[in-house]
Amino acid sequence: MLRLFVGIEFPPELKLDLSLLCTGVPGARWVDPGNLHLTLRFIGEIAEDVAADIDEALAGLKARRFTLQLARTGIFGGNRPRSPSSAISLPQTRNSAPAPCRSNSSA
Repeated sequence: MLRLFVGIEFPPELKLDLSLLCTGVPGARWVDPGNLHLTLRFIGEIAEDVAADIDEALAGLKARRFTLQLARTGIFGGNRPRSPSSAISLPQTRNSAPAPCRSNSSA
């Protein structure tokens, strides 16, 4: 079984900038800067053959470049913090509407 999510890789310069923020939290387990990414959707525990099908389906997706802004930082894990996080916002333009958000409390 694999823990699977859909994400967007950050450009190297953003990974470096974010890695400079990874300090000053006692007991934190920092992510290697090479693994920093924007998680779009956590899928969960998936069998390897299903993961391969998902990977194949997503491999052909293409999107235009877009701008993100860091909105806030936080910690995943509730009463047992285990991972730092950052929230982003997409700047609106005249021709864009805010994207709908989906919350999944089980993820």
